[in-house]
Amino acid sequence: MARVKVDGIINDLDRSIKSALDKAVKKIIPDVAFDRDVLFREFVKAVGNECKDWEQVLDRNVQAD
Repeated sequence: MARVKVDGIINDLDRSIKSALDKAVKKIIPDVAFDRDVLFREFVKAVGNECKDWEQVLDRNVQAD
C-alpha cells in the first residue's frame, strides 16, 4: 500500500480534470450552461469532504520516478 495526498494529485492534474468534468457534464446534459471553473472548485470541495488528506492506495496504482 502507498499513501497519496489527494489534493496534491488534483492540483497536479487540474487542467485534465477540468477538461474531463466539462466533457462529462456536456455528454450527460448537452444543453446545460455552466462555469467550468466553478464546477471544478465545487468538485475539489466535494473530494475534500469525502476523502482524507492522505489516502491509502494499492501499490499497483503508484509508480515512483
